[in-house]
Amino acid sequence: MNKLPEGWTDDMTIAVPTGCSLDDIVDYVLQATIRRETPTSMVRHLTTEFGLTQGDAEVALDRTCGGVVRAATGRHENCPPREKGPNGVAEFSTVPETTRTDWGDLSSVR
Repeated sequence: MNKLPEGWTDDMTIAVPTGCSLDDIVDYVLQATIRRETPTSMVRHLTTEFGLTQGDAEVALDRTCGGVVRAATGRHENCPPREKGPNGVAEFSTVPETTRTDWGDLSSVR
């Protein structure tokens, strides 16, 4: 395992507030990205409408979009560990259909 610098963590979990689910957050980020909303606008929406902290909103955005790229490779080993990156896992598992319909052909990213 890679040794992380002091103070860093590889835990990419976020605190999902009561009343919404991780899938709700992932769906919002995907749809907002397709609509070409700015990252600043998405983070603002995640904090005001979903109740995420600023840091969790930024992680949710980063990990969800990163999941698109990882899933587009078509390699299962690119799926992040569920316990350390649930946003990426949720995104990884939903991307194949999204990739074909809304994101264009990302299958060449290998």
